[in-house]
Amino acid sequence: MDKLLKCLLKVTEKKMRIKTKSLWKLLNAFHCPTPNTYMGLTITRLTLLCLSNILPLHPKDTQKN
Repeated sequence: MDKLLKCLLKVTEKKMRIKTKSLWKLLNAFHCPTPNTYMGLTITRLTLLCLSNILPLHPKDTQKN
């Protein structure tokens, strides 16, 4: 899974748009709030890096009618 996320990170660095729903689910599945565990640390880190590259490409609609 690390290799796939590293590949996805390279894709997101090129500012290609992808859907974020699956990345949020992945982050939710592997994020562990306990500071004493390292399970999923690399997956969480790579997922966050991908999201940080993608989110500026999805501007929130700030206009209020």
